[in-house]
Amino acid sequence: MAWSWMLKRLLMAEVENDIEGRSSPATLGTAKDSLEHGYEPFVGFDSHKVGLELAALIATHGDTALADHFLTDDDWTKHAMCTPLSSGE
Repeated sequence: MAWSWMLKRLLMAEVENDIEGRSSPATLGTAKDSLEHGYEPFVGFDSHKVGLELAALIATHGDTALADHFLTDDDWTKHAMCTPLSSGE
């Protein structure tokens, strides 16, 4: 199944936080926690839509599934063009 770019941006933010030294790995559960605490990776982020998508992903794969498992090299290349003011789509 194809996931929205907004969901991928949330997962990328989790992975980047993990790289920056967070003590726990970036998982679907940590992405859910970030979303529930109001994190939005860019202006115009639709947290409701992403929350529904993330819930479906967690239902299928569990909240301990690693976030980077759902990202591709192409996603990271596209992400390099992103700013907090644009989605990068």
